[in-house]
Amino acid sequence: MVPRTIRLSRKLGAAACFAALGTASCRSSTPATAPEPAAAPDRCILPTGEAGEPRELVVAAVRADDTTVVAPVQPEPLIRLDCAGAARPAAAESWTPDSSRHTWTLVLAPSATDVTAASAAAEWRTRPEAATAIRFGGVVSVVPLDDRRLAVTFERRADSVPALFADPALALLTDSLPRSGTTFVARRPAGDPRDALDAGADILRTGDPALLEYAGARSDFTVHQLPWTRTYLLVIPAGDSLPLPIPPDSAGFRAGLARDAVHVEARGAERPYWWEDMLPCPADNDTLPPVRDRPATAAVVYGREDDVARALAERVVALSDDPRAAASVLPTGSIPRALRGRLGRAYIVAVPRAATAPCREAAAWPAGSTLIPLIDTRMSAIVRRGVPWLTVEYDGRVRPVEEP
Repeated sequence: MVPRTIRLSRKLGAAACFAALGTASCRSSTPATAPEPAAAPDRCILPTGEAGEPRELVVAAVRADDTTVVAPVQPEPLIRLDCAGAARPAAAESWTPDSSRHTWTLVLAPSATDVTAASAAAEWRTRPEAATAIRFGGVVSVVPLDDRRLAVTFERRADSVPALFADPALALLTDSLPRSGTTFVARRPAGDPRDALDAGADILRTGDPALLEYAGARSDFTVHQLPWTRTYLLVIPAGDSLPLPIPPDSAGFRAGLARDAVHVEARGAERPYWWEDMLPCPADNDTLPPVRDRPATAAVVYGREDDVARALAERVVALSDDPRAAASVLPTGSIPRALRGRLGRAYIVAVPRAATAPCREAAAWPAGSTLIPLIDTRMSAIVRRGVPWLTVEYDGRVRPVEEP
C-alpha cells in the first residue's frame, strides 16, 4: 500500500486527465503510431456485474478466519500471491535474485509508516511468529543493504520468488490509519447462514453445497469458486500401522472419499504435494508432552472443530481392516501435541495446499511418518451483485481491489 499522500496525488492526476479528455493535456507530445493493446483482464477479480462505489461491505463470518479480513489497520505482506499463485507487489515493490538464486533482494515500497530495511529485519528477529517463520523457512541471513533494500539468503536455491515472502508472519505495518475506500465489517450468523444473506450480507465464504445452491438460484448474488486451499492427510507415525485397502488406483480411492465421505466442495488430493520436495527441517525444540498409555483401540485422531476431518476419520475407520480401529476426537489445537506424543495410531491432518513455510507446517509430524493424501477442499464466495471490485488471493481470501 502506498502512502496516503501518494494515493491522493495519483487520484487527482487521474481526475485531471479525465476532465481534460479529448484535449492534448493528457497525451504525449509524440504522436501515437498504433493503438495500445488492451490490458489483459485480471483473472483474480470477481465479476459481480457493474462495480459499485466504494463502501463498507458486510462479511458473514461463518468461519473464524473470515474475521481476519475486517481489521481497519492491517499489516501488509511483502508480496501477495494471487488466485493462481503468481507473485504481486505489496510491502515490497520489487525483488531480484542474485546469480546463485540463493539470495533475493527486496526493495521496500514507500510507506506511510516509513518502514526501512533495518526496521523490518529487527522486527523479524524480535517478533516470535516472524522469527519462527524465518527459522522454518530456510533463511540463512537477513541483511539490510540500505534504507529500502533487504537481502534475504536462503539455504535452498529458488528459481522463483520464495513464497515465504507472502507469509502473514512477515507482514509489515505500512499504514497506521484506518483503511479508506471499500472496507469490510464482520457479522457472525446466529443461525442459518441463509438468514445472513437475507439480512443484507454482501460476502459469504462457504463450502456447503446446499448454501451455494440457494445463493446460485438468487438473482441478487453471484457464486465464485475459490482456489483449492486445504489438503487433508492421513499421517501414520513410523512404527504404527493402520491396514487400509487402498487399491493400485489410489486416485479412484481419493475421488471416492471426496464424493462420498464429506459434504463440502472436495476432490481427490492432487499433486504437486509440497512435502515431497522438502529439505531436512530444523529441529523443533518445543517440549514434548509425556507419552501416555495409548488406548487398546487403533485410534484415528481428528480435531473436534473440523467436520471434514471427522467425516474422513469415520470413513477411514470403516475402511480399515483392523477390528480395533476407532475414531478418537481431540480439540483441533491439540492435534500437533498429540502427534508428537504418539497418542494415536493415525491422524487426520489439514494442511495448506500452498505452504509458505513447509517446515513449520510439518513440525509436528514424527520423523519417518507415512503421509497418505486424501482430499483437497475449497470454498466458494457468495457475493452480492454490484459491490465494488474484489480480488481473490491464493489462500481463498477475498479483499477489496486497492485504489490505483
